Order: sequence, then C-alpha cells, then structure tokens
Amino acid sequence: MNTQIPLLLPLNRPQYVPSSETLISSLAWEVLESEAGHGANSGRRYMATGARADDVAQSRPVDSDALIAFAQALVKGGLVGEAGHYELIAEGVLNSVAGVRPTKAKSRAASPMTPGLALLQDAVGMTGLRNPVNYASILETMFLLGSDEKTGSPSMARRWLGAALRRRETDPLLRIIDDAFIDAYGNYSPKDQPLPPETLRGLLPNSPFGWLHDAWVKLTSDQWVDALPPRVWVDWATTVLRMGMAFGFLWEAERYRMMVQLAAEGKDGPTQVLTEPPELLPWPASYLPVSTRSVRPAMRRRIDEGGQLRVLIADELKRTQDESGDWVGSDAFLGQAREALNDPSRPSSLKNVYETVFYSLVRRDESDHYGLLVRQTTNYTLVQPGTEWVAMIAGLSADGPGRPTYVGKIIAQLSRLGLRPPLPELVKLLEAAGLARGSADADHGVRVANPYEGDR
Repeated sequence: MNTQIPLLLPLNRPQYVPSSETLISSLAWEVLESEAGHGANSGRRYMATGARADDVAQSRPVDSDALIAFAQALVKGGLVGEAGHYELIAEGVLNSVAGVRPTKAKSRAASPMTPGLALLQDAVGMTGLRNPVNYASILETMFLLGSDEKTGSPSMARRWLGAALRRRETDPLLRIIDDAFIDAYGNYSPKDQPLPPETLRGLLPNSPFGWLHDAWVKLTSDQWVDALPPRVWVDWATTVLRMGMAFGFLWEAERYRMMVQLAAEGKDGPTQVLTEPPELLPWPASYLPVSTRSVRPAMRRRIDEGGQLRVLIADELKRTQDESGDWVGSDAFLGQAREALNDPSRPSSLKNVYETVFYSLVRRDESDHYGLLVRQTTNYTLVQPGTEWVAMIAGLSADGPGRPTYVGKIIAQLSRLGLRPPLPELVKLLEAAGLARGSADADHGVRVANPYEGDR
C-alpha cells in the first residue's frame, strides 16, 4: 500500500457552520490578535437576530452613545455626514457591512471585507458552542494536501490577510470603516500561526483539496482582489471555502469506502482510489423526474459508510500502530467492516460531517445565489446551482479576470471537485448566466466569457 499518504487523513471532525463568513473569520483569528485583549474564543458575534436580540452581546454598536461614537469616527476618517444625523449615518454603514442571514440563524456575521470586520465575530459567538471545532485548522490541512507549491509558501490565512489589507489600502470607504471599528474595539496586529506538518504538502493535488488550493491562490492574488467588488470578492471566497470543505469531506469518506472495497477485492486500495477524482455527488439531468434526481440519499450514504470505516481504521491504527495498512484486506478487519456498514446507528460525529457537507452545499435562503443544491421539498434535494455559483466556477477556471475560458476547462475543474455535470446542462446554466459564447454543438470548445474584467 501507498505509505506516503497517511492511512488516516489528519482532518478533525467538522461541525455545522451557521454562517459561511465564520470560515473567513476563523482564518483571520489564526493570524491576527486584537490589542483590546479579545481572543478567538471570546464569543464575538456581529449581531444577534430574533426576539431577544438586545439581550445578547454584539460587536455591532447598538445603544445611542455607541452609535454616535461610531459615526463620529467615520466622519473623522473622512466620511461626509451632517451633524445631528450621526445615528442614521452609523446605522447605514453598519447595515451595509452585515453579511448574509441564513434562515432561522440566531446570529448574523459582518461581511469580512477587511481585517477589522473579520474580527467582529468568532466561532464561539457564531455557533453558540463553548468549544467549537477549529475550522481554520481543517481548511489549512486541506489546502496543504492540495498544494503544489514549495515549502514556506503562504498559508490560506496569510493569503487572506494580504488580500484584505490590499482591499483596505485600495478602497477608501472600507479603510474608513475599518478604522472606525479600530476606534471602537482596538487595533489588530499579526501573530504566529500554527500550521499542519509540511509532510502533507502536495499529497493530493488531483482532488477537491487541489481545487481548493488553486482557487484560493487565484482568488487572493492582486489581480483578482483588484477586479472584484468587495462584497463579490467575499462571496466568492466564502463559496470557495464552502465547496472545499464539503467536497473535501465527501472525498475523504469515499477514500475510506473505496480503500476497503478494493482491499476486499485483493487490490491496492489507496493507490487506485487516487488515480483520478471519483464522482462524489451525482448530477442528474434536469429532465428526469424530481423523485429520481434527489442527491441527498447518495450523499448521506457515502458519508455514513466512509465515516463508519474511518472509525474502524482509526481504532485499528491505535491498537496496532501499523501504518502500512496491510491489515485492511484481512478477513478479521473486513468482517468488522461488514458489520459496521450493516449497523443502522449513526454516531454523532457522522451526523456532524453530514450536516457540514449538506449545509455547505445547499442554498441557505432565497437570497443565497452561491449554493449548489436546492431543497425542493423536505424529501428532495436537487442539484440546481445559483447563478452566482456558476459565475464563480466559470470565472476561476479562467487564467485571470477578464480572460475567457471554455466549457472543457470548467468541466475539468468541476471534475476535481467530484462533479460531472451533463454537458447540455452546464451549457444551459452558462447561457442563463449570460456567459456562454457559441453553441452546444461546439462541445467542450464552447467559449465562456469571464464575469469580471481585469480593471474596474
């Protein structure tokens, strides 16, 4: 068996993320610290939603004195405003930086367009959990697994910080807003970041981890930061993280499932499963009946089966300390695997993985145009990507902002994620987004326009 790639991937078990902006804030807290003494686990949330919102601590200024002080900081920074209307000025700016509010969510994040805005929430405050999972650690591990760069290349968090600082430098309004929050909560400064071991670098480039790495490197480059409007850049960034997280865990589950299946057939599982990206989520044609197009059962089955096998592999590794994995094909282990796969119970860890994947992919509400899946009813979940999701996938498949791409390149990138859309379906989506140039007869050579030019 392949001993270079760890038998058990060092990915901590995830938890459902109520707000995708939390993922960027988690990266921010890895490389920044607040001079006011707040830490990454102090329970920050930008604003609470619901009937008792005023009873919950918020980083958004709420009372009259705080609003006036915030508005005065904005005016001092250069924002034009009339004296006597300070509260209206403050409310307008504060509403403009609020992030997406998922349906039924108890908290709403600030859109992390600058370092100061990203530090207005953390995982504790947004999840309500005392000890939430370290999302940044999971993402950094995935990023390193997919990397094709040299040792010492910037991490995901440091790339984000560079992009956010550039955004602050080039956008006068964002700089004023960032400074106003610095006045309210203290400045921020860089700090050292714990990183996964370099031995993981580049082990799995032809996988969702590789797609996550390449998309993030491209998106945090100066040319893309300069080309995209601030809110669009944040939306694209959170979508890249959502897709990377979801398909990364689907890929992990499929790896364990195929490892055991191929070992049972007397084949070298870990090497064969990595030869090309497997299909991780079916993409049925839209003309099929709704009842046959729901992808939720296949998603749950893959996560449950892979998760059960991961538990067995972890237990066996702990018992034997044998990293070779030769025991995966033994009669004893395969017997345990069959029993586990026939067990109808679902440990909470599997439920957490499933919810992480599902809610990363599904549209959170009607205003979420970056989701891949849509809940048709309580019984059916369909592949029906939002227009902005299509634009992001197409844009990042190009060599740069304003440069065209082709359907074949988009299909190749989607394949790395584990998606294999029917060609007519993909062309139809691109046409609906106003990006397709040509006709479906051109097959993979259909020219696709880039949604954003290089210079704004």
